Order: sequence, then structure tokens, then C-alpha cells
Amino acid sequence: WGVKHAKLWRFHDPDGLWKAETLSFGRYPIQNVLVAAFLPCGACGTWRAGKPPSTAIVTGHPDGHMNVWARTKCLRRLKAHSADLMCMRLRCYREESGGEGRLRLLTAGKDGKVANWDVSFTPADEEGKGYHAPWPTPAPFVEGGKAHVRLPPPSKKEPPPAIRGLDWCPPAAGQPRSSCRLLLGTSACDVWEVSE
Repeated sequence: WGVKHAKLWRFHDPDGLWKAETLSFGRYPIQNVLVAAFLPCGACGTWRAGKPPSTAIVTGHPDGHMNVWARTKCLRRLKAHSADLMCMRLRCYREESGGEGRLRLLTAGKDGKVANWDVSFTPADEEGKGYHAPWPTPAPFVEGGKAHVRLPPPSKKEPPPAIRGLDWCPPAAGQPRSSCRLLLGTSACDVWEVSE
């Protein structure tokens, strides 16, 4: 990815070579791509009985939008941040009640905000013959909480520091989900540890 393009490279086994496919922005504006993340098959797009998408990708852009791609086409675009979307990190966890695992995507950017998105897929029908991904939807970090965390600005006259690095530390075995910690690297060369 890079300046006004995104390419998907695949290994072509018979030739022993890597081949590039250019991703199509379709009806959405062509923009620089600042960050990309692969989602497990089924986490975005749609598939039918035994034909999963070959790719599931999300990308971040300078205007704060997040694009969702299946195969080589941009399917969805939504506003994730108010400025450059610069970091993405997937995380998967089980609900505290013991239900199915949920796939979450953390995004962070120049606006000093970390957002938590549900990118779990759902069955297309009761017989499980296909899957639909929901539009990435804001998901609270903890039950009843907010779906984002914002770093405080250094002073009233300055904006929050831009987040350039993002990771998360899952809870220890037997600990509640609320004991997760976020690790954030900023443009001010600081590392923040934020408890959810």
C-alpha cells in the first residue's frame, strides 16, 4: 500500500513467483493508504457455501476513514477518526459469559483516539450456508462503557498527541476482560499504558 494505491501480492505456485493484484477503490475516492490489516476469512464481505473470500482487508486513510475490502474491491467506507488513521490491531476474545469469541479491531490515529470496532461475522442464514460481516460497529471496551479512549492533550492550547503505535495486553487467565491494557506510542515519543 502507499500513495493512492493498494496491491495484494499472492504467491503463484506453478511459477514460483509473487503476483500483484491492484485493489479497486470502486465508487469511493482514491486515497493514500496509511495502514492495512488482514481480517480472518468471514470477518468481512460475504461468502456462499464453501466459497470464502480470498482476502478480507481493512485500510486506514489520511481523512480518518476506514475502508473494508473483500477480494480486490472496496465494499464499505466509514469515518473512524477525525484525522489520519495510522494504526490498526486485531484482537479476539471470549465474552465473560463464556459465549462465542468476538473479533475486535482497534484503530488509532492523529486525533489521539483509540477506537474499538466489532468486526465479527454473522451467519447469512439459519443453516449456516454463508456469512455476512456487519458494518464495523463501535464496541464498548467494557460492558456499558465507551467505544473509544482519547489521550489528554499536553495543554489546553495543544491537540492530543498523535498515536503512531498500538498494541494491547489481554487479561491474564481468569481475569475479567476489563483488565486489558492498551499500549500506545505517540508522536511525542511517549509510550502510554491505558487500562480499559
